[in-house]
Amino acid sequence: MGEREKARSYVAFDEFPAARPESPPRHSASLVALTCGIVDTFHSCNPDYDYVRSSAPRRVLTKPEEGVWNSCHDNANFDYICRVNDVIMSP
Repeated sequence: MGEREKARSYVAFDEFPAARPESPPRHSASLVALTCGIVDTFHSCNPDYDYVRSSAPRRVLTKPEEGVWNSCHDNANFDYICRVNDVIMSP
């Protein structure tokens, strides 16, 4: 590669076209109806289905997620182990 090619082996930032704001993704009405009414959809497939919030798995947001301190509420870094839908309040 010659000196001229080496000098142009990068692209200057101002050579890119200006970014256009992307429009939000559009979803089909059936997808929206399915996801917004997922419990109703399950119930229509199986009338015995009953959603119980307490039995739903809760994704852990804190890493590492193993409880070590504070009655296993904190991890090894002394960070509170937070899960999806946790409500954190001040007493």
